[in-house]
Amino acid sequence: MRNLKATALFAAGLIMLTSFGACNKKKETESKVEHSRTAVENINDVNVVTPEEEVGSIKHEAKLAEAVTVGDTVFTVNNIIDIDHITGDGRYIYIDYTIENKSDKDYPTDAINNFYINVDGVEDIFDIRSDVFAKRYINGYSSEFTIAANTQISNYVGFVIPKDAKEITVGYYVTGSDRDKKNIVLCKAKPDDFVSPPAGMIKSEE
Repeated sequence: MRNLKATALFAAGLIMLTSFGACNKKKETESKVEHSRTAVENINDVNVVTPEEEVGSIKHEAKLAEAVTVGDTVFTVNNIIDIDHITGDGRYIYIDYTIENKSDKDYPTDAINNFYINVDGVEDIFDIRSDVFAKRYINGYSSEFTIAANTQISNYVGFVIPKDAKEITVGYYVTGSDRDKKNIVLCKAKPDDFVSPPAGMIKSEE
């Protein structure tokens, strides 16, 4: 059900984004929608590898700033950043993370396939609204990339959570080079753990 839910939720996000773009920036929206369609296709592609009942079946607990090693992958949630952007839909937060690839193969990675969030017991996937915002305002942001062999990257993934959220759990599927989603790293946090954006994260006003 999680795979079907992710696809359905993201498709709904596409509809919202398309409607928004029709009234504002058609060309920009078409680009975002095309990227999003590719991401949905990637969900289906990755989920074929791991049977539904085995997705996230091997859990690895982590604390903020604690590196967790799973096979040839080292994953760390460095911080959870509250960028002080609140809309009627909720609060925008960004997970500052680092992934180290200690293998001799490249890791295809993207926000849709590798991340999700649980807010007060309710699961949700990466949010297209946070992606659009980040591409406009956050330096060095990318929602889809490859981690080359024997290298590491640090990046952000965004979510929109209820303004009154009490606890979140960030989930990262350790897919590695074989795109298997059995292993998941889980990191719990409360709003009191959120931090302000570090210097240089937010782009200067154009």
